[in-house]
Amino acid sequence: MVDAASAASRRGSARMPLTREHNAGMERRRDAVARSAMFRGMPEALIDHVVACSIERRLDEGEVLFFKNDPGEFLGLVAQGRIYKILYGPKGQELILDTIETDDTVDEMALVDGSPRSFTAMAYGPVSALLIPRRHFQPLLENPLLMQRVHSLLHERFRRAVDSMEILCLHQLESRLARRMLSMMRGEAGARSGVVEVELPPTQSILAAMVNVSRPKLNAQLQEWRRTGMISCHRNIVRIHDVDALRGKAGLGRAHGASDEKSVPAPIRVRMSF
Repeated sequence: MVDAASAASRRGSARMPLTREHNAGMERRRDAVARSAMFRGMPEALIDHVVACSIERRLDEGEVLFFKNDPGEFLGLVAQGRIYKILYGPKGQELILDTIETDDTVDEMALVDGSPRSFTAMAYGPVSALLIPRRHFQPLLENPLLMQRVHSLLHERFRRAVDSMEILCLHQLESRLARRMLSMMRGEAGARSGVVEVELPPTQSILAAMVNVSRPKLNAQLQEWRRTGMISCHRNIVRIHDVDALRGKAGLGRAHGASDEKSVPAPIRVRMSF
């Protein structure tokens, strides 16, 4: 009897830490869902549904969440970390379309239609993601407020895609790189003082994929800026010593609302024959 009671006690004590760990994990999952851009402010019942049906997946650096043309079997939510949206060319060229940060959802189109994935989603550093399987979509689709939020997020991503297409297709390398670095600046205080720091990706291959250029051409452009004193570099940290000059390189004019006539080229008229 004593031995049986002791064994039962040991089994119970072994289960308790697992239960506490499980509860703590569910609380972290719930916090991630509740603060996310898609589900923030949504009804508690809907958040509870997402938490209960979601599956947590951890990714290492360079691990793929899904590939282009995979079926849209789940909606992803980045609980922690960063994911790149990537396209690959016929010769293996890599183009990073966008970055999905913590609290953002991955491929909201999965909720709208059943089309295959339009890009590859790859982890940048360690990532914790929550996956909501398609079989649990119905309560989400039946919530008008959530679907309005989904369409707003899709419209925002569409605008960003158009801006990215304009930059990649119509701007020279110097302008593309300058705009990318301006978007990565750390806060407004540095911009006002005239010197800011930008943390670039750990490898030039990633940055090259972001601006659609080869590594040698990217490195040559950075070296040219260093020679002029506009930037200085230490590993992957770049100090921008003249933000106004960088804005001029980007074709955005001067900071603080000042105009820069040279930064806006005259319109080019093209006549096409068919």
